[in-house]
Parts: sequence; C-alpha cells; structure tokens
Amino acid sequence: MLVIIFLLTSAATPINANAQYPRLTDEADVLTDKEEAGILAKLDEISKTCQVDIVICTVLSIGGYSAEEIADNLFEDRIYGIGEDRSCLLLMVSTENSDWHITTAGYGITAMTDVGIDYVGEQIVPLMSDGKFEEAFLEYALQCERLIGMARGGNPFDADDLPKEPFPVVRNFVICLIIGMIASAIVTGKHKAKLI
Repeated sequence: MLVIIFLLTSAATPINANAQYPRLTDEADVLTDKEEAGILAKLDEISKTCQVDIVICTVLSIGGYSAEEIADNLFEDRIYGIGEDRSCLLLMVSTENSDWHITTAGYGITAMTDVGIDYVGEQIVPLMSDGKFEEAFLEYALQCERLIGMARGGNPFDADDLPKEPFPVVRNFVICLIIGMIASAIVTGKHKAKLI
C-alpha cells in the first residue's frame, strides 16, 4: 500500500525526478554562492511555470568527449526532465576550452529549435567570454522562458524571428559616396560636352 501511494505521489511531482541534482550544478566554480542561489531560484521558478526543466551544468573539462556528449550524458545520468517526455533544456558549459551545448528533450525540442539554440548562444557566449557567468546564465533562463512561451503560443522561434541586422553605417556611407560620385561625373560630363 505504501508503495502505491509513493508511486502516485512521485508521478504527480512536476519537478525533476532526481532531487539529488539541483537545476544548477557549478562544478567549474564560476559563480559565488550568492549568485548560485539567485540563479537556482530563477531556474526553479521558470521550470515550474513552464513545465520544462531549465538546467545549467558547468564542468572544468570534457576530456576527449564532445560538448554534446557531455550534455546528453548529464541529462541522462542525472535524470533531468519534467513529465513523461522528460521536457528539458540543459545548458552545459566547460571552462577548459569554452565549450558549450544545449541538450533538448520532450517539449524542449519544440520550444528551442536549432535556430533558437544558435540565437541563445549568440546572447550568452559573449557574456561568458567576458567572465560574466551570472549574467549569461540569467539571460539563458530568460531566453528559455521566452522561447517556451513562443512555442506554447503556436509560434516556435525560427529564422523569421531573428532580429534584423541594421544596415551598416559605413556601407551606407560608401554607397552614398559612390552614387554621389557617379551623379557628379554625369553632370560634369554633360557640362564638358556643351563646352566642346
């Protein structure tokens, strides 16, 4: 009877299946204790609200493995994921060679497309390169929340959602200069022709 009650209780719990591993594990020690506590609280909040496990794991080294293999192994070994489909977005960061990878599972696959992964990477990698890991991880969490919200609204993030690059000022100036020179040459040529 106790076994049946336990199974019913654990099946209804909307958090990651293995409480031994929190949603933030900082093995590379890139965060202070205070930063860890703040980021973990944000990850827990978004995970519960969105019903997708939002996870960050830092490691010192990935050895001879790829970043994808390490991230996938962390997801499997630590039994992350919410629900039967184990919905999860797991960011793995290795500080040795600045490797990173986002493993997606369950609804996380729908929410974060390959285009979404690249876009999130563009937002967080410069911050991590500058040693701003707290900012990078909070940005990751917020981007996960945003992309999940878009997907739930029927519009998963794709290439059409990428920000449009502003027309570069230098290129704009050069094009205007060339057009001006051509126009000037035409006008000057017409005046010369009248003088001859």
